[in-house]
Amino acid sequence: MTQQKLSRLQQSILQMALAGHASGAQGRFADLYSGEAILALYVGGRVSYDKHAVKQPQRQYGGMTPDEYRSAQAAISRAFRRLEERGLVRRVNYIGGSGVILTDEGQQVAKRLT
Repeated sequence: MTQQKLSRLQQSILQMALAGHASGAQGRFADLYSGEAILALYVGGRVSYDKHAVKQPQRQYGGMTPDEYRSAQAAISRAFRRLEERGLVRRVNYIGGSGVILTDEGQQVAKRLT
């Protein structure tokens, strides 16, 4: 899999998921949650991986209108699906959201991106 076939959004998701995976944070169901991706990529917030964090990110619009937030959610969801179709992540759903877990191939691709 070459990097050129991945969109900027997909590359960013893989890099953030790798950081989440490497953090070893306990209590996380995913390497990257959709809410974290929206915060970092659309609101300009910073995702911090606390090794002792158990809670998933809360839904906050961060200055976005509800329509902008839903649009960002849809873009993230499509990117998650396309990465899963390529075998780079496994999507997971939990009460209140979704996320991704990097596959072995996804980890290798993400490491090459950094």
